Amino acid sequence: MSFVDQLPAELKTDILRISELSIETNDEALKVFQDLYDFLTTDSNKKRKVPQQQQDDDDKDIYEVDSIDPGTIIFQIKELSFQSPLRKKLNLTFSISPITQKPILSIGKSNQDKPDLVIDELNNKNIKFSTFLPVPEKKNLLYFVIFYEKNLGDSFNNEPIVLTLNQDQVNKQLISEKIIKENDDFKIYIQRQAAVSGFKIVDTFQNGLNSFFVSAHRGTKEGLLYFLPNHILFGFKKPILLFDSQNIDSISYSSITRVTFNVTLVLKDGEKFEFSMIDQSDFANIDNYIKNKEVQDRSMSDELKAKKLTKNQDAFALAEAEGQLPEGVEGVDDIPHEEDDDDENDETFQGGAEIDDTSDVSDEGSGSEDGEEEDGEEDEDDDEEGDEDQEIDLNSDDD
Repeated sequence: MSFVDQLPAELKTDILRISELSIETNDEALKVFQDLYDFLTTDSNKKRKVPQQQQDDDDKDIYEVDSIDPGTIIFQIKELSFQSPLRKKLNLTFSISPITQKPILSIGKSNQDKPDLVIDELNNKNIKFSTFLPVPEKKNLLYFVIFYEKNLGDSFNNEPIVLTLNQDQVNKQLISEKIIKENDDFKIYIQRQAAVSGFKIVDTFQNGLNSFFVSAHRGTKEGLLYFLPNHILFGFKKPILLFDSQNIDSISYSSITRVTFNVTLVLKDGEKFEFSMIDQSDFANIDNYIKNKEVQDRSMSDELKAKKLTKNQDAFALAEAEGQLPEGVEGVDDIPHEEDDDDENDETFQGGAEIDDTSDVSDEGSGSEDGEEEDGEEDEDDDEEGDEDQEIDLNSDDD
């Protein structure tokens, strides 16, 4: 059956009339029409007709979300404490975009207000990493972090989302709204909703993963250094840093003392990040983590050796702190020290005045001599009185 038979009656008549004329002029018009039909109906050249409104939306690089329609909300957790990209209490909302009809994540004060931030691409390409992290000494609290490439409008320089979840309060809210049941874990519910939306929330502290965290400083900023299965994260004062363990080229330990040490991460692009004031008790965990990731330890590289006062200073300090000094090698406290002569001088120093050690002796000597002279004078006086008495007696005899 020819394509002409599939055409409407009027169009079919016109095509046949032109073809008959072409036969008279020795022109293959019908074949040209057939070729045109074949070209337009092949799969590679079919074009979908796009509604004008949708086409206009697709042409926009950025669109705005002015408010959240309650009818589009998948779930919402209210009054959460955010640390990044801004520090305030806001709502975290998963909803359906009225424009793209896809899930979006937004943070804002209320549904009626324009959201402070919207992530409209909830896929693994845009969401780099997301997880729940423990808060030190507060078992009821969790950090929820989301690192991503870009948000709608590149707000806040695309800084990561960091917020604190009070587990009791979140459970009560979701149970009261009949989103989860009494014994359900809200974290699993959020993970499932994220998976449906297109990205994954990793459970980095589940049993068997050996994740841990330590206190550390980045410059003058104190924070937490999390060692996770495939990442190292430092937070939560800006800038919040995330390192993929596969991008870490080497590590080095420095400024090692009995109490603390520093760790420097060197990325494969050569960029360096130093974290200081880490407690010595955390050394074994960090060292095992680095060895398991097969990251090079460059603590004894020539570059670092040149910066040390002595060749083995840091190595001995670290070994001593770990109680691993070889037999026969003395520790710092075992090395004898010469006594300080100043200590003896300090004992005789009183009130800033010098004491003459000979003063007492000279005073005592002078006192005894004076006493002897006085005794001598008294004896002479007694002798003179005795002589006078003798003279009187003689005179009396003469009488």
